[in-house]
Amino acid sequence: MSERSSVAAAATTWVRERIARPSRPAEIVHRGGHAVYLDDGTDVLAVVGAAGVRVPCAAQTTLSSLEGLTGAGSTVTVGDGRMVFAGGEVRIARTVDQHVPSLDPASAASARDRLGDAVPAAIAAELPADALDGLRAADPTAPLALAGLGSGLTPLGDDVLCGWIATMVAAGRLAQSPVLDAIDAPLLARTTSLSATLVRCALEGFVIPEFAQLLDSLRATQSRLEPADAAATMLRIGHTSGAGLVLGLSLALDHLTAHPPLGGELSRTLGAQVRDNSPTFPRVRDSSPPAARELHHPTTDSHTSTPSVTRSCP
Repeated sequence: MSERSSVAAAATTWVRERIARPSRPAEIVHRGGHAVYLDDGTDVLAVVGAAGVRVPCAAQTTLSSLEGLTGAGSTVTVGDGRMVFAGGEVRIARTVDQHVPSLDPASAASARDRLGDAVPAAIAAELPADALDGLRAADPTAPLALAGLGSGLTPLGDDVLCGWIATMVAAGRLAQSPVLDAIDAPLLARTTSLSATLVRCALEGFVIPEFAQLLDSLRATQSRLEPADAAATMLRIGHTSGAGLVLGLSLALDHLTAHPPLGGELSRTLGAQVRDNSPTFPRVRDSSPPAARELHHPTTDSHTSTPSVTRSCP
């Protein structure tokens, strides 16, 4: 890539709204060949290459490497519609939909059966069993027991929370759950700044495309993607991140199965699921530098396309 070139990217509306804000400095808190993460003092934004995990807070490019873009500096400028690095700038040229598909709560039992035992027992064993049981029961003390638990850029406990939250949003049941009030600024202060950002994204229904594809495969009896294949793709994301998201999904489906909708309750559309007054949280900063988690896959706009996945570790 030539010096000071302009790179077109795709992004969610969540990213577009934040990049459109007035220009401000941001610090690179992690950089790798396939992903760079920026702390703008409020949220963590990212730029990912063709092989990066398409987290909902990322501007997604087709670059094979980001090294020429980021250069050697640690400070960038974000805002006024662009992200300016030492080696060039990124502008959002296309919007991608990374919302969870809606899920009829009455179909949770069949969706859980289709998912099966997708998560390896060793993954669940890394977290306290009583905390997982609490989340399955929508116990408001469960998030406190899971937040920040585990190593890495997105600790396993937070990945589980994100999967649970996103599934409850998909089913239109998060607003009625006592867990929602427990997800506040002090809770998010217990984890990394990127993980806190992804929890906030999940509260608004934003997820990685592979999670949306898995949920879509579970809610359809004749899906274009088999649940086993979609779950296997998720398990290849990061060291434990994909598995944690699937574990959170399974716990949410267990909860929805045990608490079916009352008679006459109508399924909600996704637009009704995401609350207009979604909570905002003060900035949470990391106390230690994060490690990268990266993924090889092609770019797609669709929830139902089937990516070819190979994990790339830093």
